[in-house]
Amino acid sequence: MFDPTKTIRRLVKVSSVDFVEKVFDCYEQRELFMIDGVGAASNADLLSNPMETIEPAAGGGWFDRQMNVIHEDTAAQIIFSSGTEGRAKAFVITHASLANVVDRINGAMAVDDSIREYIGIPVTFSFGLARCRAVAAAGGRGFIPSEGFNVREIKTMLDDGEINAISAVPSLWRVLLSNADLFRTNGKCIRWIEIGSQYMSAEEKRELMSLFPQATIVQHYGLTEASRSTLLHFRNTDDAHLESVGDVLRDNIDIALDEVGRIRIRGAHVAAGRIVDGALLPIVDDDGWLTTNDLGSIKDGYLYYGGRYDDIVNCGGIKVDPDSLQQRVSERLGGPLPIAITGVPDKLRGEAFFVAVASTTVDAESVRTAVNDELVALGVNAGDAIHVQTVDDIPVTDTGKIQRKRVGELFEPPQRVSATSDDATPLVNAFREVFADPSIDGDASFTSLGGDSLNFVQLSISVERILGYLPDDWEHMSIEALENGAKTSGSRWAKLETSVLLRSTAIFCIVLSHSGWKLVGGGTFLLFLLIGANFARFQFREFSEGRIWQMLPKYCLNILIPYYCGAILFGFQQDYFSPYLWALIQNFWGVGYTILFPFWFVQVLLQCLFVIALFLSIKPLLRRLRNTPWLTSFCILLVLLAIRFSYPLVWDTSNSYDLVAPRFIVYIWLGWTIHLAYTGWQRFLMAAVGVAFAVADNTQLNLTLWLSLGCVLLPAIRHVYVPRWFKWASSYIAAATFYIFIFNGYTIYLMTDVLGIDNFFLNAIAAFAVSFALWAFFERLSIVNRLYDFVRHQPVVRKVFPIRD
Repeated sequence: MFDPTKTIRRLVKVSSVDFVEKVFDCYEQRELFMIDGVGAASNADLLSNPMETIEPAAGGGWFDRQMNVIHEDTAAQIIFSSGTEGRAKAFVITHASLANVVDRINGAMAVDDSIREYIGIPVTFSFGLARCRAVAAAGGRGFIPSEGFNVREIKTMLDDGEINAISAVPSLWRVLLSNADLFRTNGKCIRWIEIGSQYMSAEEKRELMSLFPQATIVQHYGLTEASRSTLLHFRNTDDAHLESVGDVLRDNIDIALDEVGRIRIRGAHVAAGRIVDGALLPIVDDDGWLTTNDLGSIKDGYLYYGGRYDDIVNCGGIKVDPDSLQQRVSERLGGPLPIAITGVPDKLRGEAFFVAVASTTVDAESVRTAVNDELVALGVNAGDAIHVQTVDDIPVTDTGKIQRKRVGELFEPPQRVSATSDDATPLVNAFREVFADPSIDGDASFTSLGGDSLNFVQLSISVERILGYLPDDWEHMSIEALENGAKTSGSRWAKLETSVLLRSTAIFCIVLSHSGWKLVGGGTFLLFLLIGANFARFQFREFSEGRIWQMLPKYCLNILIPYYCGAILFGFQQDYFSPYLWALIQNFWGVGYTILFPFWFVQVLLQCLFVIALFLSIKPLLRRLRNTPWLTSFCILLVLLAIRFSYPLVWDTSNSYDLVAPRFIVYIWLGWTIHLAYTGWQRFLMAAVGVAFAVADNTQLNLTLWLSLGCVLLPAIRHVYVPRWFKWASSYIAAATFYIFIFNGYTIYLMTDVLGIDNFFLNAIAAFAVSFALWAFFERLSIVNRLYDFVRHQPVVRKVFPIRD
């Protein structure tokens, strides 16, 4: 198979027509050859064979040499790995292996002799040369660009009818897609497209199919030593599997995974072996399996690429492929960027994300924000575990692949703030206390730490107390920026967000109504509206990416802890331990008990969230929501309104006082849609729709007024100026909303029925005092965070909710 004494034809890398001619001469004459650079780029020292160096002439253009496929099991070529793991490796590829690949790709694409292909990848690379073999085997013609991939050249040749096929790697296809307008009229003339083995999103694949509607488009996944192991035929694949890299049940190629999730390959296309010290050593095990260093998963018979095993960044137990993350970041910032992402050690999270930027013109903060946003979309709250640093150069292989291990060696650990409170600034300590994270430093911000509506109000209080004022959009500013811009204000007035004012006013009046002043009741209905608006404000990205199931457990715990504590107290007092109460469905059976202590609110809220989670699991709907947030949300609202006013025709909910999810889900989604309205006419329309719904949905005037108030103020007024003491009090009341809601009723019950105190003011004061005390107790001990860490690792919870470690 391999003779260490045989002379090897060493072809110098020149992407030209003459290069292809020289390679084909070696094929026909059964001469073993290798493709190699010169000088420092040479891999010739890996071999002890005598060498005959051949330097092909430069120059692109057409080649139309035909070649019969050779199925002999003899050595044809020595191929070198890309060297992403360090030193390149030398593999022996047989004629039979090359033939297997040609037969399968031409069969999958139904190529015939009319093919005239623009080969967009250099023919000195494995993919480019493979396209030459495929075109030659079909009897067609291939064009090799002299200056590399050129969108304008492709357009001109397509306009002139010279080409009907294109091959390129995903990074080059993205260049073409960014100039898609050039191909709107002539894209239908392309009949064949093959795409190389790099990550490409399903959305990009759909764009290609739309731009080239008549083309057979196939992408492959493979290695240097196992080319085209899977093929993904775009038009023969349903939408749900477009993110995959191909069908694993075809072409007599076996694909499997090992115990740690690495991809294993078996088939006639695998290299004959690897050359080490002049000997050919097998690269497969006794059963013929080649175990790669690529991670993957198999779903419904399709292989999904999960990144390089050695490159995966494990941040807090969540594994992230840096290659796909890097691609998403570049897309978010408008195009290819000179950056590289890899993992570096982090004491708290295991690994942090190091972003090397090889350009002083790239804004580091923009890159950091983009990385954080994409990580949040993946369910990773990296916080301060994102380090962006400028480097001179990004280490890459000859084929342009990033050497992430070498990138990691360029990382310079920053000087971190001490984890002890005594050495940290008051503002840093405030962030650490709210998020229960002693590693937070000045680079962190509320949004980067994964803050939500449940801790927004609480932290805003501390920020304003420390700074003397609350900057606009403070939640997006780093702690350092907040401290540098701090200006102590002596004014007695402060800005209070309208949503916080409405929330605190509603819960304040709820307590007053429970204490006996029924005239101000009805604020509970407004709370549903505010919850929807806060979801749109803080969790739109998670929801629109279909990750509502990831965020639900912790959100639910924040509500369920006071709920179940109240239920226990209520059960012992009333000797009432209904399974419906514990299963959160008491509002359907014996709702009178949930009216006495307003547990119905929590039950209906969580039921609504479950329904929302179900319809936000519909992928086509999510795509529309991401592309047109307000319009899609408004259309969903119309559907929910139709359901609200039609279900009473078939379902009598009077026994439940109409306290059911199909009704209140409209309140939540109305708040969501109001927040997403950004133009003047959209805000006016939402206010009008909201008031109309408030009138139509309620027969009680106070309920109508509460809901109308929210629908008018939320889209119209972002904040109001109030006395500083009033803002302080409102913010604390809003922060403790759920605890006040649950425990105020029980406190009032103890005051009136147990202690016999029937005084409106004393009952109200006691209700607030007890509720605040319990809220402060749970917050101080970080009970929710501790319980969440425990619950999220339980098998039953992990099975129901897709929470990652």
